[in-house]
Amino acid sequence: MEFLDQMTKESLEIQYILNKINTRSPYGKIYKDKIRPYLPGEEKDLKEELEKVEIYMKYAQNKEFTRNINNILCHTKDLRQSTKKLIHRVYLQK
Repeated sequence: MEFLDQMTKESLEIQYILNKINTRSPYGKIYKDKIRPYLPGEEKDLKEELEKVEIYMKYAQNKEFTRNINNILCHTKDLRQSTKKLIHRVYLQK
């Protein structure tokens, strides 16, 4: 079940906002693709997430910090397939 219908997404400019989020790693893209609004009853989860954002914003003002983090993230490889192959190989050797 989808929480937002197409008209609501358009009126809130959800796609515009998502397009403004630049991911730096394959894992960031996965996380971005899974973004969804918080539902009533999930206020605690929303508050926790906003606290994380608040902490990050303190560091984000430091340009050297953000440059270093971006450099690390953009060189992060997606290791999921390699891990699956390794687990499968270990399983077959048993």
